Amino acid sequence: MNKKQRSLRLLLHCEDASVPYLTPYFLKEHFSPEKKLIKDHLSLGIQLRDGSVVPTYERKVKSVRKKKKKKTSESSNDGSSDSKVLSENTKISNEKKDQGQNLFNNSKPTGYTFVGRSLPSHFCIPDGHHIISVPAFDIIDQYKFPNSKKNKKKGKLNVAIPSSTPKELILRTQNGYQKINCNLFVNVIQGLSAKYISHVALYDQATNATNNGSSNWKKKNMQSIERTKSWTDNCLEKSDSLRIWIPIVGGDDLQSRKSAMEGALSSISHSNMNENVEGIAFIGWHHIESKEIRANVLQSCLSMMKPKFNTLQSVVLATQGLEQIMEAALAGVNIIGSNLPKLLAKSSKALSLDLYGWRANSEEDKRELGKKFSLPNTSSDKHNSWKITRTDSGKHTKIESSSNCVTTMGVLDLNEKRYATDTSPLLRGCNCFSCYNGQHTRAYIHHLVNSRELLAEILLFIHNLYHILELMHELSDAIGMGKGELFYDYILKQMKI
Repeated sequence: MNKKQRSLRLLLHCEDASVPYLTPYFLKEHFSPEKKLIKDHLSLGIQLRDGSVVPTYERKVKSVRKKKKKKTSESSNDGSSDSKVLSENTKISNEKKDQGQNLFNNSKPTGYTFVGRSLPSHFCIPDGHHIISVPAFDIIDQYKFPNSKKNKKKGKLNVAIPSSTPKELILRTQNGYQKINCNLFVNVIQGLSAKYISHVALYDQATNATNNGSSNWKKKNMQSIERTKSWTDNCLEKSDSLRIWIPIVGGDDLQSRKSAMEGALSSISHSNMNENVEGIAFIGWHHIESKEIRANVLQSCLSMMKPKFNTLQSVVLATQGLEQIMEAALAGVNIIGSNLPKLLAKSSKALSLDLYGWRANSEEDKRELGKKFSLPNTSSDKHNSWKITRTDSGKHTKIESSSNCVTTMGVLDLNEKRYATDTSPLLRGCNCFSCYNGQHTRAYIHHLVNSRELLAEILLFIHNLYHILELMHELSDAIGMGKGELFYDYILKQMKI
């Protein structure tokens, strides 16, 4: 019996208040929400700590010295000179007024705060996309400083991590550490205007993601759960018509996650605004090292939603790699966050996976597909030698050979010299802007990489994003057909995990 069809979505991390590499025009033209693949499988995630921080100024107007009037016998007797003095006084008063009005803009900032800002103008995101705003994708990740000195003995970052208070969360922004409370948070998300937008409530997180068995960790973990529930209840009470995701924290401890889930369901049941709850958001799930624990956390928490809260959606804010993306999908998560397209583009890598051969993994499927698509008569263990490609209309239309696609871990490394004379596209049959009609060859992108041109990262990002969206589509189909595990194993075999 086939499982219920689910449309999986990728939550693309839009750091620094914009979609990585893409201008609003290019985003609108090539990743338009009117296209079926984008509409069904792409969501954009924005962090308040990136684009909602503005400076504050001290509202003081400096006194302007009054110029002394020199009284002369000529000025007292000459009417023309009196008119000149009057005009000068009027000019001085106007200068004072202008100076008082412009002082606010010319002063140095005394601090920073959070405000709600327009998405099209400040986040460079055209209207029409499905958007989820978060305080941060992960609080622990924001404390990772790539340039910080490491403690060689303990292997830890030599930086001080500020702790939140019961009333305020501390976020690391481009302007240093800033505090945000529930009242300010609600005001900020109310100022984010978009057609399809929802918001993850304010949450706290223990600075250590894994349970080290110490009483200190357990204490901090319980504090984060209690603060998150308190802040969530406050957000639900004060947000009138906003769509809210309830965060679930607890690290890698299953009982802590269940406790957080029970508190979340209790908040939904007792809240007058339960119709505004969009779903459940799992925080810090990607930090869990054990694959078995990761699966148990999601399956146990999601099972608690049945049957009363079965209509609620679920989102994992961050993942590490394609394996975790597929794990979350198989566990029942609807929306899965990742910045993998950007990470691969920065390392000059392009995804090159066969996403469609799983459909002919069995002899029965192969015979059915052979009748429909005229597949070559080859054994099932050699299905990597052919590839079905899908057009934007959603139909599988043609078969391409992938024998020349030499990959390692499912990716092409465009730094390698063997691509210097390779005139083939990144992936044959791919319909993304970078691959379509072979207009950007591997040799060309290899040249851009060696020349350190930004265009190389742009083209690779476009391809990787499109490829992952195709993966989400195929995985949705596989789960709907009851063959999610088959697709998972098929992709992992290509990645050689």
